[in-house]
Amino acid sequence: MNNIRIFLIIFFAFHIGFIYTITVADQDSNAGNNYAIIRYKFNNWDSALYGVRSYHRRVLNNLLIDLIGRNIKTGTDYIISISDILEKKYYNSDLYNAKWLHIHGRIDESTIKEITDKGTGYIKEVERNKYLFSLSGKIKKFRIIQTCAGRSVHLYLESVQLRRDF
Repeated sequence: MNNIRIFLIIFFAFHIGFIYTITVADQDSNAGNNYAIIRYKFNNWDSALYGVRSYHRRVLNNLLIDLIGRNIKTGTDYIISISDILEKKYYNSDLYNAKWLHIHGRIDESTIKEITDKGTGYIKEVERNKYLFSLSGKIKKFRIIQTCAGRSVHLYLESVQLRRDF
């Protein structure tokens, strides 16, 4: 019986170490993978049973600590309000999305220039059709929140770049 326990401990330790090695390796060059890894670790925490939930939260916290200063690129999941962005020059996804990942940060100047260059017709089209955008930037800090309403991760980026991927 002890041999089985030792085998299971070694197996799970190796598995967790292997996944962690893959997740931390080469993250600067692949911002999309950073998002996928955060989503995977968040889902592990969110769907965990009561006894292991705190363990998965610590794993997510350690991953986010390792990702500070690295780039992230989300999926095309975010609705934006261009008029708010042009006025405030700051993006806060809490206002527009009720998702697990909330992005905060000032808008990149190149993104603002790109939007203003396309003109008011484009701005009206985006507002009317509620186009979805992906967000990218370098992680400055984070916050993990667990309330009775649910769990979420808040990422604060140095500058937020908006991209409309087709």
